Amino acid sequence: MRVNTAHLFERLLPLLDADLVCDVGSMDGAEALRFARAVPRAAVFAFEPNPWNLEPMRANRDLALAGVKIVPHAVADRGARSPFHVLRADYEAPDLQRGRSSIYPAVVASELLEVIEVTTVRLDEYLHAHAAGSARLALWIDAEGMAYEALLGAAALSSRLQLVHVEVERVPCMNAAQKLYPDVRRLLESFGLREIASDGLARFRQFNALYVRDDLSRSTRLRIAAWTAWEALWFLAAGALRRLRRLFAS
Repeated sequence: MRVNTAHLFERLLPLLDADLVCDVGSMDGAEALRFARAVPRAAVFAFEPNPWNLEPMRANRDLALAGVKIVPHAVADRGARSPFHVLRADYEAPDLQRGRSSIYPAVVASELLEVIEVTTVRLDEYLHAHAAGSARLALWIDAEGMAYEALLGAAALSSRLQLVHVEVERVPCMNAAQKLYPDVRRLLESFGLREIASDGLARFRQFNALYVRDDLSRSTRLRIAAWTAWEALWFLAAGALRRLRRLFAS
């Protein structure tokens, strides 16, 4: 089912009573701030290794007031030191290019700004040390080709995962060796989660998919189905409205 997965993720956070939300590849903290407002009692961790993004995040008073914990590490399947490829972008503006930097080398060499060394962490090890009391975990993963590795590093938390929003690729976009959508889906299914929606068509190279725990109560599953159907209707309506606007503008 096609929906605005970001909207549905935010709606489901309070329904599933998430008490810890991890924003992996936070870029500017905007999503982390929305999550903190959606579930005010939850702890929110924003993982962002790019120092060009970290400085404005640390200076962002809204993030501080919301209690968002900014973590200056990349998330992967092991704790280590790793090269991190920072791409050129307008780091003083809300430019989506700010979120394209990756552990993987730049596809276009001219886009590379610099290569730095960052710390990578496994989510299960990091959260065991810094958020051991949390029981219901939600993940938002936008890791520029590293989604599979980020999820693999959460394996020891699999029984606590309630909700996962993940950016995936059908074909290699970042590196020929990267894991793709089928790999990510199989891994999440092995964790006991199932896909309920996405925002991409079959022709899309990259899209977002949303997963929920498969052993939820019947009443919770019904409420999730209702919200998903509602979001799907809004998604269709918004698409129809955009097409009408283009028609009248031409």
